[in-house]
Amino acid sequence: MSKFRVVGESVEFAASCSRIAGAVRARGDAALAGQLSRAADSVALNIAEGLGFRGARRVNHYRIALGSGREAVAGIRLAVAKGQVQRNSREVEHALDKANFICGALYKLTR
Repeated sequence: MSKFRVVGESVEFAASCSRIAGAVRARGDAALAGQLSRAADSVALNIAEGLGFRGARRVNHYRIALGSGREAVAGIRLAVAKGQVQRNSREVEHALDKANFICGALYKLTR
């Protein structure tokens, strides 16, 4: 597993979450849309920033990214539970697949 692959996947995840957030916002939930978008952006930004450090600082950025990834997944699940997006939509499936890969990789990188 390449750390650089995780960066690319996290950028795709953030883009996917942004599209989901757009649908959530259109359904009238600007707060959830903003939170989802910020959490997904935080994943990509913290992974990229962590690459510039070594040791504990790097791991700390990866831990923050992992927490943000889990937060974004919770945001997607909330949007599905509220009926703002469909669980079986291509975009939701894509985002959850990316999140699964990213969170798994980050978990391994922080242990």
